[in-house]
Amino acid sequence: MGKIEAAVLDAGPLIHLNEAGTLSALGVISKRCVTPEVADETRDPSPLKLVRIIPLDAPRKDYSKLLMERDEIDLGEATSIALCRKERIRLFFTDDLDARDCAKREGLSANGTLAIILRNLREGLMSQEQTMQTLDNLHNLSSLYITSDLISYAKKEITRWSKGKR
Repeated sequence: MGKIEAAVLDAGPLIHLNEAGTLSALGVISKRCVTPEVADETRDPSPLKLVRIIPLDAPRKDYSKLLMERDEIDLGEATSIALCRKERIRLFFTDDLDARDCAKREGLSANGTLAIILRNLREGLMSQEQTMQTLDNLHNLSSLYITSDLISYAKKEITRWSKGKR
């Protein structure tokens, strides 16, 4: 599989990984891009040191407005999808379900913070123990809305995957 070559990130994954103390998980993505609008939403400059901030041109800003109106998504999410198109990046990370649905309708692959964590495990950048701790931190320390059931399910799948890998 290997590292992710390039991805556009919405504010959610940056904020949640920072709150969970796991910004290093972004290292699984070689080229990490955000828009200035997303940078403004993160509030904490720590994650911004790890990303490239790329502004949009006028036509892509117009496209962002269309997405906001048509799909009822926020500015950061809409500009992120437009940035994917501008940079020809097919992978978009957001924790907003409506934004993921919109991105998929636009032909992109959309995932959330959990996918970043799990990719770190698969690539050997996190141990099973570190991954489990990160899931607990996301659940207990971050503002990410994630149910206890989803955390339990993810942990069971991680255990099953790790056993199958041996």
